[in-house]
Amino acid sequence: MYPERKRRSEAQANTAPVAPEYEDTSKLSKISAVGRDSYGRNRRGSEIFIGWDGANKPTIVMGRDSLSQDALESLNQSLAADQDIQTISSDVIPVKFSISETPIDQPDKRNERTQDILRFIVSNTDGRDSIIMVKELAALDAICNPLKWNIISAPQLGDSSSVASVRTMYTVILPNAKDDSGKSYALLFEPSTTGSNERAYKRFVSQVVMSLLSIDKKQPDQGKKGYEKIAARLGIGTPDSEEDGLAFQLFSGFVDDKTKEVLRKKSKQAEGFDGQVELIQQILGLRDYDEKSTPKEEDPIVALNMEGLSDFLYRLNETIKRAF
Repeated sequence: MYPERKRRSEAQANTAPVAPEYEDTSKLSKISAVGRDSYGRNRRGSEIFIGWDGANKPTIVMGRDSLSQDALESLNQSLAADQDIQTISSDVIPVKFSISETPIDQPDKRNERTQDILRFIVSNTDGRDSIIMVKELAALDAICNPLKWNIISAPQLGDSSSVASVRTMYTVILPNAKDDSGKSYALLFEPSTTGSNERAYKRFVSQVVMSLLSIDKKQPDQGKKGYEKIAARLGIGTPDSEEDGLAFQLFSGFVDDKTKEVLRKKSKQAEGFDGQVELIQQILGLRDYDEKSTPKEEDPIVALNMEGLSDFLYRLNETIKRAF
């Protein structure tokens, strides 16, 4: 080979393109829930991770080897906070919640009430949409007991002013109403720009409650289960009569005498039923709202803080259970 041609060949060899590094999109890249296997195809007690893969599709994996580097680092930081690890079946099917469909109003039998059926459009692991159906009581129990995982981000090195941030992820386990296999769905909610999916979870809860409320409103008085009564405490479905103190009456049965007197006086300062409900919720710490800095949330369920939402769902669940 001529010297010039040899030098050109060596130069080309030294500048040959290098295969770019890439992340395996099949690995779980964002964690939504962490648990230990209760039973199923793997060894009991194995770690289970539910969340999103590199292509932003819902997924479930076993073991830390199936986590991306970022997810693994996030897991290690979060585990340092000594979080509760719940038991989950490895047979759950991960799906992404899209929207609620019209529920099925099951006619009651002569001497007993029948559970209505909720329907949800979800995206599967392959990206296709499908409809899942869940019975009324199972849905209420599931939204009362979501899986919670706190994602903890450590403060930046060298920045003494920064503190660790905590973002909570919510995942709901729903049993399939039309499947006797015992399998359930792990319903995932898209996180917002803040990194938490709390708002998406609240909107899901709101759609569940409003779907069941819409059915209950159509029933004769003897067939109602109690959705209207509980929902009225949030100003949903304002009663025809907006008499003075009505909002106070809705809440007074759940507080001590000292708090009751505060509510009685304060509720008179607000105009109308909706205003009274909102003011009382703020006094009880059920709603976080600063008119100067926070845009008002029109959905009364989404407007609740998580403590207020948990309280509302507990009372709703207990009331509906007694109706059956």
